[in-house]
Amino acid sequence: SSGINAEYGQPIPLGTAVGNVGEKCEVHVLVKGLIDPAQEINRLTAKLDGVEKNVNVLKEKIDGHCEKVPEHVQLSNNQKLSALQAEMGTIETAISSFKKLAL
Repeated sequence: SSGINAEYGQPIPLGTAVGNVGEKCEVHVLVKGLIDPAQEINRLTAKLDGVEKNVNVLKEKIDGHCEKVPEHVQLSNNQKLSALQAEMGTIETAISSFKKLAL
């Protein structure tokens, strides 16, 4: 089968969808001509809204930490926040890519 191999640090090819595999890995799949960009933008926007809500809830939880909250819980919450913020960035990049496809 034919495909596009992208190396780390190289520009992401246009026409790809993105998915997270864990916190440190993204998979880009060529979807140009296979999906409706407008529908994908709507789906990703809804997903972004959900992640943003989770970020806000977690930020409130972190801001409410007091000295009684164990350090390992604080660390865990900060790691979760970093992962959610990275996911937001990935979704925003995907939305931007699909907007280019919709033109």
